[in-house]
Amino acid sequence: MSEMDFYTVIGVTSEDGEDLTVAAVTRGQVNIVDQHDRGWFFGVEADDADEARVQALAEFKGLDGS
Repeated sequence: MSEMDFYTVIGVTSEDGEDLTVAAVTRGQVNIVDQHDRGWFFGVEADDADEARVQALAEFKGLDGS
């Protein structure tokens, strides 16, 4: 099993706040989930950028309790 890296995933919500579109995934450690207007920043640990994107989308969906 390979060692995981830290990624920052930046996303923007739809106007109704229901959906998140991932705008960028960059390698680097950020241990926060933060919201700025309609922009979201997720710090996740993952094997690669694709997994980081999936984790961030799952975290976003989990924030509303669904």
